[in-house]
Amino acid sequence: MIKQALSFADVISKKKTKSKSEIFLAFYVNYFADICFTSFALCCFFTTLVFFFSLFIFFLHTRFFLEPHKHTTTARTSHSHTHPLRRIALHTAKENRQNTPEFFSTLDLIFPKH
Repeated sequence: MIKQALSFADVISKKKTKSKSEIFLAFYVNYFADICFTSFALCCFFTTLVFFFSLFIFFLHTRFFLEPHKHTTTARTSHSHTHPLRRIALHTAKENRQNTPEFFSTLDLIFPKH
C-alpha cells in the first residue's frame, strides 16, 4: 500500500500541470511514508534496546543471584560446595567453641576451600 502511494506521488510530481489537490496529496503521501519509516525505525531501536537490557539483567541474575557463594566474602559460612568432612569439622568446632583462626588455617590445609 505504501509502495502504491509512493508511486502515485512520483507520477503526480512528474506531471507538467499540477492541481492543488494533487500537490497536497503528494505532500501527505510523503509525510505518511516518513511517519511510517520513522515509527518502524523507532520500534526497531527500542526493541533492540529492550533485548540488550534483558540480556544484561539475565547476566546479572545468573552471575550474582544463582551463584552467590562464589561472590560473597563469607566463604567460611557457605557450605554449598564444601567437603562433607570439612562441614562436620566446622560443626564440631562450633559446638565445642574451638573455631579459632588457628583452627581455620589447619582446616584449610586439610580440606582446601573451592
